Amino acid sequence: MKGFKVLIAALAVLATAAFGFGCQPREEGTVQVYMPDGAPALAMAQMMEEKPVIRNMQTVFHIVKSTDNIAAYLTRGDADLCIVPTNVAAKMYNGGVDYRLVSANVHGILYLVGTGSAETLSDLVGKVVLNTAAGGTTDLVFKYILDLNDIEYEESADPVEGKVALRYVSAGTEIIQLMKAGQAEYGVMGQPQVAMAQANIEGARQIFDLQELWKEGTGSTDSYPQASLVVKADFLEKYPEVVEAFLDKLTQNDTWVVENADKLQGILAEYESSITVNFTSAIVEACNLRTVPAPEARAAVETYLNSIMSFDPSFIGGKLPDDAFYVSF
Repeated sequence: MKGFKVLIAALAVLATAAFGFGCQPREEGTVQVYMPDGAPALAMAQMMEEKPVIRNMQTVFHIVKSTDNIAAYLTRGDADLCIVPTNVAAKMYNGGVDYRLVSANVHGILYLVGTGSAETLSDLVGKVVLNTAAGGTTDLVFKYILDLNDIEYEESADPVEGKVALRYVSAGTEIIQLMKAGQAEYGVMGQPQVAMAQANIEGARQIFDLQELWKEGTGSTDSYPQASLVVKADFLEKYPEVVEAFLDKLTQNDTWVVENADKLQGILAEYESSITVNFTSAIVEACNLRTVPAPEARAAVETYLNSIMSFDPSFIGGKLPDDAFYVSF
């Protein structure tokens, strides 16, 4: 494939970022749960509202505003349970950070939004497309789709003749701000940021569903497991019944979150989320939330990781995770 130079240094930053955070004291009798802002938080919304006590342990939830930083909480061991990009989970497990995959939860939420006239991928040649987290999931998926369509690209803040220029910013909300100010025409972002963009930027429209382009390019009948729930290995060893009960409650959220879309903004605000959307069931459904336990998710996870392996094995630590990576009850 052409032009694909994955910036694995970004993942190294994830590990070193751990030293940029002050240690949080571990509260006994609690389950510490972390997740990136956005759709992964919606996957926990019902429990975030109810704050259940599971087997005499109080659940405590934390929204992390930058996906870049989520791995720091795993490296340091703060998180008992955490939703992370699936490829990052594999990378860290292969690197010796012992978290195991409990379930796949977010099955592709990426879209290209724009105010420009592009209708096809080739129309983006000579244009600048904003993205987040160089070397992360949004970057990976978009580059992979460009490669599948033989479209060249390079990192640049300015247009590049014959290529798609990729400019990186810190978060989807920054893409929205730049587009609203007329300083950018196109950006790759996930739901529910897409809904925020359409509500706040005149002329903004969803141009491409990257999940559909992924399926077209790979011949797959399903999307990719973008984000998954992992558990710290020693927590799983000590409290397997807590993890199993947590998974049962998480599964209940799949239906609840669609039926209670009107509650979601208030729930997210309680945890200082940056997402400000008047949620509807249609917006929630576009987040592709579905809790699939690890044994059932393994085939899709390995298909996704094999796609990554095909252009840069180091992106997931050089190999597929072994059997122990997948939690089974």
